[in-house]
Amino acid sequence: MPGQHVQATLAQASGLLSQFQDLFRARADELNSQIDELFLKVPSTKASEDYHIWEDTPIARHWPRGDERSWSNFSEFRQNIVNLDWDLGIPWHANDEADDQTGMLVSRVRDGARSFAELPIRVANQIVTASVDVMLLPDASPLAYDGVALFSNADRGGVTGGNVIDAPDVGGVATVDAILDDYYDAKEIFRLIQRPRSGEPFWPEDIVNMDSNFMVVCSPANERRFKEAFGSDLILDTAAVTNPIKASVANLTASQPTVKVWSRLTGDDWYVFLVRGTELKPLVMQEREPLQEHMYGFDNSDRTRDTKEKGLAWDARFGFGIFAWQTAVQIDN
Repeated sequence: MPGQHVQATLAQASGLLSQFQDLFRARADELNSQIDELFLKVPSTKASEDYHIWEDTPIARHWPRGDERSWSNFSEFRQNIVNLDWDLGIPWHANDEADDQTGMLVSRVRDGARSFAELPIRVANQIVTASVDVMLLPDASPLAYDGVALFSNADRGGVTGGNVIDAPDVGGVATVDAILDDYYDAKEIFRLIQRPRSGEPFWPEDIVNMDSNFMVVCSPANERRFKEAFGSDLILDTAAVTNPIKASVANLTASQPTVKVWSRLTGDDWYVFLVRGTELKPLVMQEREPLQEHMYGFDNSDRTRDTKEKGLAWDARFGFGIFAWQTAVQIDN
């Protein structure tokens, strides 16, 4: 009966939508803390949004008797981020659906959910590596508010060589000691970045002193050495620790930077981000329209009725860009 066929079509599509929604939520929850640390997330109400960043900060100073009160003017910069459309469509023939004995259709839908949930990390990878990806941002390297890419070895913020370490430790990433040497060189850059007007350090000491405020990102090829360098392989259940030596190791691990491995990174370059203790973030993500879902079947699509080709589709409108380059250092191996 035609009515029964329509109900079966709707039931199948609804089941696939549920598969997408469940995996999307699960993967988004897994990535949420990392995305929150890398991105300033803001709502958007227009085709594009303007951002104004204050580079300077009020400085307490001597107030001579009889003088007027001093006022600290801010150094302000502006940038604009455009919202883009993002979409994902999964087509299939009705015969393939009926003949699917291995669950490949469900697998494709789950892969799509994973891809959309990972979109911010994929964009972050593109911006960080200044790479070209026609499926992501049209510009290979979006510019920060100062007209320069996220990483630059030109003098910047009072730092000779900018926020790139061009001549890292001679050991590269071959040893834990070499990695730690470069990590502390990166921390030195964070300490040297200056406010433009006052020349004061951009980052307060209490923020940069805490190693746990930093995130280190490396490629899969170097995962083991980085986790050894920063204690990620020594994580213990501190609630069950009674041995003082084990407790010391657990406390040391808790004070280390977070290590993240990005599957799309290749080579030996790696990155240090200041992601905690400050409202500033390396990147910005603005949401204009949340994820929308669409079903195409015999009940609502002339194309399906003419060709037996069915499908599910999702789309959203987001904008991505660089927010504060002062939160990032590249170790260029």
